[in-house]
Amino acid sequence: MRLTQRRRQRQRSTQGAAAGRRVALLLLAAALSASAEPWSLGSFRLCSSVRLPWVDQNASGAAYVPESNTLWVVRNEPPGLFEYDTSGTRLLRWLDISWLKDTEDLAYIGGGRLAVVEEGPGGGIHVFDIASGRHVESFNVANPRTQEYGNEGLSYDPGSGIYYVAQEKWPRRILAVRPNGDGSSQWWNVVDGDAAYRGVGDIAAVAYVPQLGQVFVLSQESNRVLRSTMEGRVLQELWVTGSQPEPNEMAIYKVDDCGA
Repeated sequence: MRLTQRRRQRQRSTQGAAAGRRVALLLLAAALSASAEPWSLGSFRLCSSVRLPWVDQNASGAAYVPESNTLWVVRNEPPGLFEYDTSGTRLLRWLDISWLKDTEDLAYIGGGRLAVVEEGPGGGIHVFDIASGRHVESFNVANPRTQEYGNEGLSYDPGSGIYYVAQEKWPRRILAVRPNGDGSSQWWNVVDGDAAYRGVGDIAAVAYVPQLGQVFVLSQESNRVLRSTMEGRVLQELWVTGSQPEPNEMAIYKVDDCGA
């Protein structure tokens, strides 16, 4: 990522919080998807923070893979994919994806595949087969954006095949992206974050929950997770508490019982 000096200073001061909080949001969505009841954000509490081995800095997002019961973490500079046990303390494998640019988030899309989103203009979504580590698909995402405040978050709806992308700022919004199968895609606005999420400073990540037909939205700058309808109506908010994590640290939230 090409950064201005001001952006570099801002990133150094907030990057750790972004990494830990974005991972926390994705773990939260995985926990909700596996449970029949606790959809309330009030059910979640910060249980621990874990420093990720083999990622010195720039951990940018995470995805839970139920078939292997493991976590995958994406690093944005230099780009890389890292597989951990669910405690986040043991590295199982890693994939070199350094040919990509500014990889900000990832999502498990089923069928043993991970999707990774690039932030800046000209960047796209890239799909990898987990077992072989091969790059199997890519397509451009053409929404207007800047290099500094671009596509930050990624989620997926297996029912429709639609990807949901969080654009951080200018404008803040959630996009739907449908690949065309030829390296291009269609995209359209789903939530106008500037209008719907007036109380937050940015959109750092999004997690679509098919069982609800709703999204959980992370604001790094405002230290909050929002539960929102697809029309942008905020149903609940969770303040993200705890110490500011390091750029390679993961905050783990669980439902009700931290010992579970």
